[in-house]
Order: sequence, then structure tokens, then C-alpha cells
Amino acid sequence: LKYEYELFLARTPVLGGFDGGWVEGVSYFRMNMETVLDIPLTIKKFTGFDFINSHPWYRENIKWMIYHIPPGSASDGFGDNSEEVLSPGKEYISYATELAKLTGCPLAAWYAEESRKQEKPDMAKSNTFRWLRITKTSSLPLPDSSSVKLPMASVFKDVGLAALHTEITDTPNNLMVAFKSSPFGSYGHMLCDQNTFNILYGGEKVFYRTGYKVTMDDPHRTGWYRTTKSQNGILVDGEGQPYSNGSFGFISRFVQGEKVAYVKGDASNAYKEGDLASKGVKKVARHVILLKPDIVVIYDELEAEEAVNWSWLIHSFNEIEIDSIANSFSVNLDNVR
Repeated sequence: LKYEYELFLARTPVLGGFDGGWVEGVSYFRMNMETVLDIPLTIKKFTGFDFINSHPWYRENIKWMIYHIPPGSASDGFGDNSEEVLSPGKEYISYATELAKLTGCPLAAWYAEESRKQEKPDMAKSNTFRWLRITKTSSLPLPDSSSVKLPMASVFKDVGLAALHTEITDTPNNLMVAFKSSPFGSYGHMLCDQNTFNILYGGEKVFYRTGYKVTMDDPHRTGWYRTTKSQNGILVDGEGQPYSNGSFGFISRFVQGEKVAYVKGDASNAYKEGDLASKGVKKVARHVILLKPDIVVIYDELEAEEAVNWSWLIHSFNEIEIDSIANSFSVNLDNVR
């Protein structure tokens, strides 16, 4: 028990930090939900120590959920299988409900309630947290969520994520820009996606990385899905970032007001390893600005010691129309162009 106690306290959250994010993304976080709550409750039972209310990650974790997989919305698109997560679903609703009970956080209660309204799930058919609810939290009340106020953007620098929104509490009318530049690099269920972005509107994918994960080592995943080529990112002489924990980025600036939000990522180190080592890349910085109600600005600073061919990539699961005369591209969905 002593060994397990010290190991858990030393490593948890193993793929987070202090500011609430989860670097492997919204799909694989579902595999950790019960662990990050049930083990601390067991520790509390034996020792009296309340890890959940002592560690800042738990207090901030709900913000990552709200901003990166809003109620009724598809996810931010970062990490294996995240393209398959089209809404929070029963798992996130159950997790937010238990988190709200254990921390007294109104945001967690609001998230669960709003997600239920959007999806109307049959929670009785969800196994997630069923045993925990019966044995440990059934008598705990939910906090009041009627006075929730949220800024238009949030940043999680520990894991290198940011999300900018025009209407964070109104998904059908929300323009969402998700951004990643992570100190964790690329390994496991993380992709080669430093300084990349995805854009959603009304909870639907507009400009979004492409591909599908079948297994970890299938040719599509290793040759496309996990590579920078499948992302809204930058290539150097046709080459993307290596799949390595040394291929990292970080978020260097974040500012927001009532009508504008801004984030800057530095992915220079993600272009200095492997086949890119000889390219002499000095700087790969990306500025992302969201201006209400409908303007997104992407501005890149790119430098190398010698001339290289920079490729600026944009993807969509929908057909992209090219207008060569107007020098523009567009995507048409039912609710947005």
C-alpha cells in the first residue's frame, strides 16, 4: 500500500500537469477517468488524505473538458481516435457528475447538465462510474450551476493546448479554434501535431486533421494519420515533425479579452530532429487570433539557415473548393460556409 500510495502521488496526473489538461486527448482520457477518481477515494479511505481536493489538476480539469470537447460538440481533434468523439457522451457526463460531487465545482455540474440536454443519453446503460456511484458518492449533493460565467478562451500550457471560442456556452452558434504545441512531444497516443490547429462551427468539424486509426502500427496510421502531413501544420521540404518525445513545442503567449483571443506556439524544436536535422530550421512560430464573431487569423514566422520549401497545410473531412482566380478555398456544411 505504501508503494502504490507514493507511486500514485508522484505520477498523477501522468499525462497532465497542474493546469487541468490531458495531452493524449479526449478519446484516451476515457481510459483513465475511473482511475483518477477511484484510486484517490481508496487512498482517502485508508489514510484520510483527500488527494482530489489537494491537487490543482482536479480543480482545473473540467475547464479542459469544457473548452476542448464542449457540450454537444465534436472534440478538438488532438490525439489518437479523437476524430471519432463527436460529443462528450455518457463517459464524460458521468465523469463530470462525479467530479462535481467530489469537488463542489459548479462548472462540472454545468457541463454534465448541458451535455445531458444536448444528447439526452440513457445513463442507466452506462457502466462508467456505476460502482463508484453506488458505493462512494450516492449521498453527495451536486453544486448549483446556475451562475456559471466563462471567458472566450482557455490555455493549458503544461500540456500545450489552447482553445478559443466565440460562444463557449452556446454550441450551435459557436466558432471554435483548437491549438496544440506540446512540451510532451509526440509519442504513444500523441501525434506529430505541434503548432497545428482545428476549426469547428456549431460543434461540427470544418477544417480538421484527416485520417483514421485502425491499430497503432497499421500503415495508414504510421504513414499518414500520426504524421504532420495529416494535420493543419507546416512541412519543410515535404517533411513533417518526427514521431519522438524530443519533437516538442510550447505555448509562449496567451491573451484574451471580451471579443478577441490570441495564442502563440513555438514548434522550432519539432523541426530539428531526424530527417529534418540537416534542414537548418531556426524558427517555427505560429500566431492564432480569433476575433468575434467570425474572423480567424493564422500568422506564421518561419526561418531556416538555407532556402527550404515551406508547405502550409489545411485539411477537411468535407470537400475543399479551390478558387484559383480569387486565391481562396472554402468548405460548405449545412450550417456554415
